Amino acid sequence: MKILIEAKALKLSVSRLQGALVDKSFAQIGLLATNKNLCFFAADRVLAIYSTSECDSLQEGRVFVPAKIFTDVVREVPQGGKVSLEEDGAFLKLSVKEGSTFTMKTPTTKDAHWQDLPSLDDKCEQMVLPTHLLSYMLSQTVFCITEESPRAYGTVGFLHKLKSGQLCLVGTDGFRLSQSSMNFDVPGESLSKGICLSKRALSELLRMCNEDAEEITISVSGDRTRLIAETKNYQAYILLSAVKYPRYQSVLPKKQEYSAPVPRVVLQGAIKRVLLASDKTGALQINLQKEAMILSSKTLGSTEGREKITLSGYNGSNRSLAVKGKFLADIFSNTAGETVQMSFGTEDEPVSFYPQDEPEGCLSKHILVPIKETE
Repeated sequence: MKILIEAKALKLSVSRLQGALVDKSFAQIGLLATNKNLCFFAADRVLAIYSTSECDSLQEGRVFVPAKIFTDVVREVPQGGKVSLEEDGAFLKLSVKEGSTFTMKTPTTKDAHWQDLPSLDDKCEQMVLPTHLLSYMLSQTVFCITEESPRAYGTVGFLHKLKSGQLCLVGTDGFRLSQSSMNFDVPGESLSKGICLSKRALSELLRMCNEDAEEITISVSGDRTRLIAETKNYQAYILLSAVKYPRYQSVLPKKQEYSAPVPRVVLQGAIKRVLLASDKTGALQINLQKEAMILSSKTLGSTEGREKITLSGYNGSNRSLAVKGKFLADIFSNTAGETVQMSFGTEDEPVSFYPQDEPEGCLSKHILVPIKETE
């Protein structure tokens, strides 16, 4: 194999592979040079990523290189100019001539197997989504999904079709829940029962959406075990989780009598400051008054934080509740716009937060379970 490739294109393709390189010490990156393209490939047990870049192919070929050293070298390649990749015996030689001449040889692996992008079954269902809307849905839910959880459903997001026909994504860890939907006519029946995607899979979809493509194609196999996401020159093959997602609709608050519009940016900063005084529970006390919201936290010792925020539009009487401060901070860090609507019933019932400035066709809600503070 011998090719010339733009440094910018090389860096982009290698950066796309990061989602499949959890353990770089043992992972391999495959490179396949054809007539005018260089295809990059990396995979683990649940995720395979393919990225294709244009190149000047002087000699076609296929090699595998250790992921860690290759990604480290590519990261340091100067921007601009072209990079030469040439198979040299048992090594892949990378050369850059940009001001000075840099050369690095990395060992190749001969017994690695190249896997073309798998195809799905004949019953697969496909949908083409606007990337900016899917990206927004993902940003509203991924933050409350964890890599590890005693509750299996806490490690996955649930993508499904609502009865109203909207596409909906939900994430929860048992203490908080985030739901985001978009107006989209979901084809077929695969998403009527829903599919579960790991946080890594969701993060990969978010990475794909945050590039320049306006649309992303999502294909789901008929047995709901595999998914392929595609944009131009960028594909991800994902094994779906077998976790059975709970009927989360039963825990959504049905009626919440009290509400107040809260300034997002102001409250975000206040939460960060007040939590400096919190103990290991991270509890944040919220006291609502007719024209003010008071945030407070304290340790078992003498440290105490308190901040008063001007409030308008609150329709209830003086009330007090406590929530996990980090969870509330996550909501206000990931929502957009100037105002978030806060709604609740009694002190023991879940608290809901509704972003007021969302992309057209999107609707999100965030639910927190209050905690009981010890005196």
